[in-house]
Amino acid sequence: KIYDGYGDLSNIQLGYMGPLIVGAACGAFNGFIIGSLNIPAMLVTLCGLELYSGLALAITGGPAINSLPDAFKNIANGSVGAIPIVIFIFIAVLLIVTFIMKCTVFGHEIYYLGTNAQASKYSGINNLKVTILTYMCSGILGSIAGIVITSHLNSAKSSNGSSYTTLSLLIAVLGGINPDGGEGKVGGVLLSIVLLQLVANAFTIMRAPDTTRTLVNGCLLVLALIIDKVTVTRKARRS
Repeated sequence: KIYDGYGDLSNIQLGYMGPLIVGAACGAFNGFIIGSLNIPAMLVTLCGLELYSGLALAITGGPAINSLPDAFKNIANGSVGAIPIVIFIFIAVLLIVTFIMKCTVFGHEIYYLGTNAQASKYSGINNLKVTILTYMCSGILGSIAGIVITSHLNSAKSSNGSSYTTLSLLIAVLGGINPDGGEGKVGGVLLSIVLLQLVANAFTIMRAPDTTRTLVNGCLLVLALIIDKVTVTRKARRS
């Protein structure tokens, strides 16, 4: 047990809520820095990654926390019938994000802000508020991913998930997300996830080493960025 004396139920609730609150706070901080100081988002988030990883390492001291409760471990390793629980989590997140982006004012404001921040400001949108809320949501989603990874590994360590940084960028760019903002669909990201999972499965079947996977992912990311840039340039010339 972790946090002895609180009981299993309290432990699990703390394991859920703690990361979500921390993720939301870290995301809000990133959003505030980006929105108030106009620092490039990529730079702030990468620096934030190093900052929060360093804090996690300092707090935990480095060693992993093992032997997590079965109820927590079953989040990623359990199933309902023949369907893994993580599938339900994935579908729930997918539906919620799709609803926010398509059916809410906040989702439309994200697109407007990403397309033209100056025009968004003059149209009455509070750019700072939208930016903070956007990165807060991103932090919550990152926390959900962290909970799933920790449950799957049955081990909590500050370095968990560090290998997914490049992969996350690759998924977004391949899914049609414009690095400059304003463009992208949830459906495109979903197709990107499926495609890269197929590629990962192929590497597993071929027993390819991790270095080869990293090299291929890096090459795909560079290629995707080049294609995106060329596409945007051609659209600008036509218009």
